[in-house]
Amino acid sequence: MTRGEDALAPGEHARGSLALDLISGATAAIVAVTATVSFSSLVFSGVMRPFLAEGIALALFSALLVSSLGLALYRIPTLVLTPNPVAPIVAIVVAAAVAELPADAPPEVIYVNGLGALIFSSFITGAFMYALGRFRLVSISRYVPYPILIGMTGVVGWMFVAGLPRVLGVTVAELWEWSALSSDQTLFISLALALALALLIVPPLVSPRARGAALPTMLVLFVAGFHIWRLVEGHSLSELAESGGLLRVPDTGGQRLPLPDVHDLERLDWRALLAAPAELASLAALTAIKATLMLSAIEVHTKLRLSAERDMEWAGVCSMIVAPLGGFPAHISISMSVIIDRLGGTTARAFVGYISVVALAFFGGSSLLAWLPVPLVAGVLAYIGISMLLSALVTEGRKMSRREYAVAALIVLVQAASGFGAALLTGLLAAVGLFLYEYSRVDIIARAWTGRERTSSAPRDDHDRLVLLEAGDLTQIFELRGYMFFGTCERLVQTIEASVAVSPPQSLILDFHSVSGMDVSSAASCGKIATLAERAGIDLSLCGLNPEMERGLRRVGVLDAPRASLIPDLDRALERAEERVLTIQRDDVPGARALASLAGVEEMTLTPGSQLFARGERLRHAYFVRRGALSLLDGEEARGVEVGAGGFLGAGPSMRPIESVYTAVAREDCALYVLNAEALRRLEAESPQVALIFHRLMATRRSATTSDGDFAAFDALAAELVEHRVASGTTLIREGEFLPCMYLVESGRLDVVIAGSSARLRAIGPGDILGEISYYTQSAATATVVARTEVVARRLDRAALRQIEERSPSVAASLHRRFSRGLAERLVQDTHARPTGR
Repeated sequence: MTRGEDALAPGEHARGSLALDLISGATAAIVAVTATVSFSSLVFSGVMRPFLAEGIALALFSALLVSSLGLALYRIPTLVLTPNPVAPIVAIVVAAAVAELPADAPPEVIYVNGLGALIFSSFITGAFMYALGRFRLVSISRYVPYPILIGMTGVVGWMFVAGLPRVLGVTVAELWEWSALSSDQTLFISLALALALALLIVPPLVSPRARGAALPTMLVLFVAGFHIWRLVEGHSLSELAESGGLLRVPDTGGQRLPLPDVHDLERLDWRALLAAPAELASLAALTAIKATLMLSAIEVHTKLRLSAERDMEWAGVCSMIVAPLGGFPAHISISMSVIIDRLGGTTARAFVGYISVVALAFFGGSSLLAWLPVPLVAGVLAYIGISMLLSALVTEGRKMSRREYAVAALIVLVQAASGFGAALLTGLLAAVGLFLYEYSRVDIIARAWTGRERTSSAPRDDHDRLVLLEAGDLTQIFELRGYMFFGTCERLVQTIEASVAVSPPQSLILDFHSVSGMDVSSAASCGKIATLAERAGIDLSLCGLNPEMERGLRRVGVLDAPRASLIPDLDRALERAEERVLTIQRDDVPGARALASLAGVEEMTLTPGSQLFARGERLRHAYFVRRGALSLLDGEEARGVEVGAGGFLGAGPSMRPIESVYTAVAREDCALYVLNAEALRRLEAESPQVALIFHRLMATRRSATTSDGDFAAFDALAAELVEHRVASGTTLIREGEFLPCMYLVESGRLDVVIAGSSARLRAIGPGDILGEISYYTQSAATATVVARTEVVARRLDRAALRQIEERSPSVAASLHRRFSRGLAERLVQDTHARPTGR
């Protein structure tokens, strides 16, 4: 706990800061004493009113004790620990306990049981606050929906206002019959309301620096003005006490604490302590929430950095200590802290000024408290209540939506119409309803893709990639998130139904890896999706399920559906869907549809034996074989390579003229697309992914018409490679190990996984290279590679590569280029496989 840069530091004021310290502490104490007396007047009202003197004495003594404990714990004089009860709820708890007694119960029994309820409620509240801080659970209070919190703030404010008649000694019915009140009663009520109004209006109008002194100054002036009026009118203290203008406080303060002795415990009705369980729980919860909010506000006003957990724990301990003395629950007071800080209090001498005034009020007893006007006590309560109502329904109301404001206002209206119990129940129901409504509006679909936007890591040649791109809409993927329950899942079902109706896929994938859990209704909704997939002939893959969700889906029979499959992760589910697409679409010429729809692309045909171009001819266009096959002849008789449907001939990706080293002759009837630079640019604009693969195809096919050093490089490499056979299920590379070699996969399939996880990072197949990152960086392997099938790989040791580098630098350079290109291609593939959907 430290001061911020903007906070006042010791020594910042002039040398005469002793006066500032004492005045700031004393000023804060005036407010604290007035508030404590007001709280006691509200709690000790009605049947408990004869014991108001005892209640005030206990409250003032606990204020002395708790403030001393606060200084010892915090050691910062601007942090004042004071009794800060949710007084109206305390009053309800005390009144409920007394109401359980027989109608003819003697006064001492009433006092013991009322005080017992006060002690019990304060101790329970302190224990709850201590537990929140001790077990680091303060954040729980932040999960209360904001409209509910604001509504309950308004409820407490209303309860303060509704308690005014008891403090003023009148009934609500008498207030409605205003003309039936005596002139003194109307005067005192008017004075109380006028004071409350002034406390609301005046402090915000003064300068921020003087604002801390405004409240206590107005209280002192009110008391002085009231007694000046008393003297002018010729009223004595006893006369005003009889008429309800001054507190009637018997002389008990300063002599002994009016606590029950051991024999009085026999008069305690223990069942009466639990007469208001809902109010007890609410008192603890609201006090903890209030304390949390006060800590945040104090940090803003005093530039202190506080620990919410530690401060809550300390406040709970102090509350439990003062509870047996009849004290109220305590926590740091923002009013007291801000007053001392704003008036320049910086040292422990501010505490001396504070404690002196509180001690004077306690030890002075009736001789001092008898001078306090009842309108002062009522006005302070009215000020607190009205300010809480205005904050809830006006200030905070502007920050909420209409729906949230309606919830907060409803709670306050229910309190006004039916009481605290109904308001609390309304708050609980509103919290549940608001949560369900708001959460049901959260879209559990984190992302939605097609197979065109999201691909697996399985090795594919460029032709297969083109097929998957063009038929990408046949695979639909939905990544889900959050907690799934009936409201959100029904929206998922509707979304999938609409998507399938517009464009029926071959495969539907639901990815649950970001789902925290589901209820039984959401599992049933997944059953609706499985039924929809069965009727439409769609393969349904469910991946990323945790064991609990898997058991839930099995219980409702989702995984027993004929077309539903459980797949470990999204990458494997995508590979399965892609294999289905390739099985159905493989006979189509990949890329033909993309070029056929492209403006500016010419089509030409060749009969068997026709020559497309001759060796040595300069080629200015690229040719895409849509149907048929051509032979590339090296000379007049030697047979070269064959280019079939889907192949490229002619110019490379740059579309610069090149000289052919082969003669291209049609082996059968052929249909070709002639692709020029303008058409290629149009393809890049309309379908970048297809254009990228076309570029790579053209770069690969360039070896058919020009020379390429890579073939020579791999011829030289073949002699240095060592065959390595791996059985299915064997770990070839283990995460964390250092690799002295790399592997070139000749046949078989492997999976790259993170150690301890079954989720696949990528798939490896023929032509791929393994371990090149660790090989080049000389670092440990970052993942584990496991053979999915029987694998034949070629091992390249570091020593063998060094020999090639020494023997033929040009060949070694070609090899390094090939390895670098493989890394770059993998990066491009991984980038395109990442989520790009909405």
